[in-house]
Amino acid sequence: MAVLQKNTHIANRYGLNIRLCDANNLDTVYQTIDFANISSIDISGDAVFAHGGAAHEKRVGFYDKLVGEFTVSTQILTNNLLCLMTGGTATWDGSSPIVFKNRLLEQVRTFTLIGETVWQDKDGNVYGEQLILHRVRPRIAYNRKYALDGDVASVDIVFDIMQDASGRVLTRGEPKLIAVGGVVMTS
Repeated sequence: MAVLQKNTHIANRYGLNIRLCDANNLDTVYQTIDFANISSIDISGDAVFAHGGAAHEKRVGFYDKLVGEFTVSTQILTNNLLCLMTGGTATWDGSSPIVFKNRLLEQVRTFTLIGETVWQDKDGNVYGEQLILHRVRPRIAYNRKYALDGDVASVDIVFDIMQDASGRVLTRGEPKLIAVGGVVMTS
């Protein structure tokens, strides 16, 4: 049986299937996005240093808190996705317009984002991977292109990545074998 080793070469040619869940109840799914063209994660934590001496050399380093963003690019829209772009404060019910407005005192909704994808090795073995962004918040933004020809119009939805109450930002599980040489594994 194939096992993912440290030196196993795997590659990904699939997008993420995304579930946006209520941050306090993962059983409550706000939106499923299984049609994104591109999903990207950018997380970083810079270092700052105390300097000293005649050469002003770096003596003691400190890590800043992690910051990041998760971007979904899609050519397919739902009205709930448009609501996310307004700050994710509601689910569209079809009876009212979707309104972008300044929200000085209104709390923007936070979610737990779960992404799943598959990786493949050179022998055709397939590994499933899940990642969890424990707390994300949609940015209030609307960017859309309308085109007469060429590619279908697309939009980007950007989420700010934050830590949860336990300090977790991202949990990435190791890819698990789900198919050997194209044959799906059964439990």
